[in-house]
Amino acid sequence: MVFRRRNKRSWPERLKALVYPQGGWMRAGYYVWHRLTRLPDPPHRIARGIFAGVFISFTPLFGLHF
Repeated sequence: MVFRRRNKRSWPERLKALVYPQGGWMRAGYYVWHRLTRLPDPPHRIARGIFAGVFISFTPLFGLHF
């Protein structure tokens, strides 16, 4: 495979990456912000999509979360 790791990470390393990303939380947040600002839709449509995703994630209907 092209994008496969040469050396697999151990379970403690995977858990550490979930709690604290390799580049830090500031870099991860900046990446998300950069991706959001580069979306081609107007801001109100982006906000509506984020709202819909957050709303659906809080519903108890687990089969409809996709």
